[in-house]
Amino acid sequence: MNKTLLFSLHINSCFASSSSNDAWLNVTTKESEIDFELPTKAGKRINGSKKFPMLNGLCVDCIEGDKWFKSIYFESDKTFYNKAFSAGKGFLHKCYSDTQEFKELVQKYADMGWNIGRETPKEQKDFWDRQERAYRRKQKKEGIVLHKKYEDLTPSDYQGGFSDELFNSPGIKNYIERNAVFGWIGDSGARKAEHDRLIEAGLKERGLSYKAMSNWITSSDGRHFADSLCGKELNEQLEDIKKYLNTMFNLALIYGSENHGGMLNDTIRIREDYESQGILLPENECSYDPYAHFALMSAILLKNKELSGEKLTPNEELFQSEFFNKLKDKKA
Repeated sequence: MNKTLLFSLHINSCFASSSSNDAWLNVTTKESEIDFELPTKAGKRINGSKKFPMLNGLCVDCIEGDKWFKSIYFESDKTFYNKAFSAGKGFLHKCYSDTQEFKELVQKYADMGWNIGRETPKEQKDFWDRQERAYRRKQKKEGIVLHKKYEDLTPSDYQGGFSDELFNSPGIKNYIERNAVFGWIGDSGARKAEHDRLIEAGLKERGLSYKAMSNWITSSDGRHFADSLCGKELNEQLEDIKKYLNTMFNLALIYGSENHGGMLNDTIRIREDYESQGILLPENECSYDPYAHFALMSAILLKNKELSGEKLTPNEELFQSEFFNKLKDKKA
């Protein structure tokens, strides 16, 4: 098969790995036109080409492709990257893209036969599409809840392993309907149904209402925690969740405070207040004292407007009764 080849070279314009002011060069051809040995890995240099002398001496940075298409990216020309660094601290953010020196360097490459611009041939777009489809199939096979492309997701796709009661609670339903889903529930890298079931059961066991659970499930902390699970085996992920349940509980209460304005300082202030009341659970461990916790939470749910609202919802009344049942069973 006569695959399409794309050679790409990047010219830095400043002291940054990549900038919109940089220049990109490309050469596109067919494999049948090549008169040199194609490199198969990074670190290799091209030598001896008569048809493509502009490639000689360049060192490969990375290679990607399949049997229909291959792109070879060379190590960037850091002439002006190094110039900014050598000039000292005051010039680290200086951009040279509008200077005559930079323009002459780009033109030198053009005179050698390079095309200026980030050309994206149809074959490369097709390759990216194939990669995307393969990635989605892999995610689905591994049980990732949000394995579809973002634009193909429907509200029901976000449910995962959460119960109907939790998923259809106002805090989550309204959040998803905004169509800008972040938090734990918007993660597409690690989140699995098994994770959701463990989180819901763990937070329910600790006495949270569905309303309170949604505070953490839709939070930035939830998204960051999901990121921390990427690349780990399922058993390790589940253990991480068990160890983090107390923290989820604490943050759900803190984020749900009517005095929380969405800032980090609010989280710090409210955490200090709740710690002084003895409400929060010990973090970075799986265990806690259920008897002391339920006794405290039962009393607080009745009197603390920040945790229960002015009126208990049916779910909160259910958990309230569960608290008293656990206390009654403990005393018995």
